[in-house]
Amino acid sequence: MEKCNIGDKERIREVIMDELGAINKYERYANDTDVEEFENIIRHIVDDEKSHVSEMMLMLERCDEKQKEFNIDMHEHFFNIVGTRRFDVVEFIDDKIDKLNELL
Repeated sequence: MEKCNIGDKERIREVIMDELGAINKYERYANDTDVEEFENIIRHIVDDEKSHVSEMMLMLERCDEKQKEFNIDMHEHFFNIVGTRRFDVVEFIDDKIDKLNELL
C-alpha cells in the first residue's frame, strides 16, 4: 500500500466518525419502533455500519503507525480492566470518540 498523506488520515477519521454517528442514529430508530420487520432491517444495517468502522480502523492503522500502537496498547489495557472489574463499555467508547475528535 502506498503511504497515506495527512489528508487521507483525516478522511479516514471522518468516515469513522460518520459511521459511528450512523450507528447511533439507526440504533435509535430500531429502539423506537414497534414494527419488528423494520427493527430487524435497521439492526442489519447497524451491523453493516459496524463492519465499516472496523474496516476503516484497519485502514487507519495501515496509514498511521502511532494510531496502530495506541490501538494495541488500549486493547491490552481494556482486557486487563475487564479481567479485574466490571467495565462500562459505553464510557470506554465515548472516551475513544473524544480522542478521535482530538486527532482531527
